[in-house]
Amino acid sequence: MYENISGLIDLGAESKYKIAIVGVPKAGKSWLAYTAPAPLYTFDFDTRSESLKEFCRKYKRTDISGKSYWDKNPNAPNAMDQVEADISAFEYDKQRGKEIPKTYVLDSMTYMRTAMEHTLIYQQQQLSRKIKIGSTVLNIPQGWDIINGLRAYMDYIVGRLSELGNVIAVFHETDETDKAKSTKEVRAYTGMKTVQPVYLATVLSLFNDVFRVSVDYSGKRIVTTSPTSDFMCSTSMKLDPTESPNLADMIAKHQKASQV
Repeated sequence: MYENISGLIDLGAESKYKIAIVGVPKAGKSWLAYTAPAPLYTFDFDTRSESLKEFCRKYKRTDISGKSYWDKNPNAPNAMDQVEADISAFEYDKQRGKEIPKTYVLDSMTYMRTAMEHTLIYQQQQLSRKIKIGSTVLNIPQGWDIINGLRAYMDYIVGRLSELGNVIAVFHETDETDKAKSTKEVRAYTGMKTVQPVYLATVLSLFNDVFRVSVDYSGKRIVTTSPTSDFMCSTSMKLDPTESPNLADMIAKHQKASQV
């Protein structure tokens, strides 16, 4: 069927998952991401390698690896160059039939944004303005062009990784500002939650599943998969509205339900 159409989606191929995890600091976003199907590789932009080490020690995991990406000098950035070089290495290994990670974690998108800003400004100075802090001059992003550039850059990175395997992206949570009711003196809020910075909310559309991790009244971590009164979670999987914090188990549950 449709023999003249090239590049048709292989409906029988193994599913790859694109999942966004949203939550407040210390809610367990990174730990939830590490429970995704292994072998797993994490792009650590938050320079929190100790958290990854602690997770691996606690659960005796040897199938997780990763690397920290950050710019020692924002005016001479190299973090995103390293990211792209490492993705290219995984792509090359895949072409040669070598083992590559099954899941790729971007932790977090909030701080990957900073590395992307440095790179975009380094390449195009007009996207910034200069400020001086002591004897140091820093380039601060300005205008909508850099915001649009960041969104496109994130789309590009997520797209390349999704060709390799599952993609798990971690976002920091914040209160949604009510622009209509806010004034210069007082900021009003809608009562809804969104991602930080707020303009990255549109990036969530890149992901088939948007989960929110939180801590309930008893101190137990839970994962919300369905929309609530204050956050628009969503899922393409067959899951309950709330789940225990283990992505591999959640995916296995979905796959089992899909076979029925």
